[in-house]
Amino acid sequence: MANALEETGHQSVRFTVYEDLGHNSYTRVYAGEDLYQWLLGQRLPRERDDERTAVPGGAETER
Repeated sequence: MANALEETGHQSVRFTVYEDLGHNSYTRVYAGEDLYQWLLGQRLPRERDDERTAVPGGAETER
């Protein structure tokens, strides 16, 4: 998965293997701060001002 993301242009892929843990590795991930800091740092791209924007009811409006 990490290789596929890098091949499509994602530059900050991080893949961690916890060799001392089996299937239960998620408990260590959820106990740390890294995952939550990453989640909070994500943002959707801003729309350009000249794009059309859908409004309730299915109509479009110029921004």
